[in-house]
This record gives sequence, C-alpha cells and structure tokens, in this order.
Amino acid sequence: MIAVGLSLPAAQAAEWLPTVFTFGASSAVAADIAKGEELAPRCVACHGAGGNSTIPKYPRLCGQHEEYLLKSMLAFRDGQRDDPEMAPQVMIYEDEDLAGLAAYFAAQKCE
Repeated sequence: MIAVGLSLPAAQAAEWLPTVFTFGASSAVAADIAKGEELAPRCVACHGAGGNSTIPKYPRLCGQHEEYLLKSMLAFRDGQRDDPEMAPQVMIYEDEDLAGLAAYFAAQKCE
C-alpha cells in the first residue's frame, strides 16, 4: 500500500500517505486511554489526579512520553527495575492494561 503512495505525484502522496499511517490509530489510542482512565484510580494515591503528583517522592506521570511510561511499568512488573512500592502496584496488570495506563497518563495535562 505504501508503494502505491510513493508512486503518486508528490502533492497527492503528501495528502495520502499520512492516512496510511494513522488509519485506525485514533480509535485504538482512544480505547487505550479509556482503559487507562478506568485503571488510574489505583495510581492516584501516590502520583496524584491525572498524574499531577504534588509529593516530590513520586514522579509526575502527566504528559510523559507514552513509550517511556510503558517501558518503566513493564520493567517494574518484570523485576528489571527494583522499587518496593511500585513493583506490587503493577504486578496485577497485563501488558494491555499497562499500555492503557501509559496512554492515559501521557495524554494528561500537567497543572
């Protein structure tokens, strides 16, 4: 499909190619964010509403890069990062749950 786009004149390709890469992405991202919002109350005690922590000990999650948040949570869950408070919090989650949490907190505005 990308080859078709590359064979188009530049003006048409510029309009068409972005749709190839974003097709279906917005609904998937929205689903991840909704899943994360559903699971986020467990995180609020330490990281604050919307990931806006007011406690210096706990990092702000709002507006962080989604990939960074996901990799961090996976590392805590899988024992690659050691934190006696964080590891038990994420152990209950499947990969999809953590992806949802990462999408949700990445989409939050820092206050």
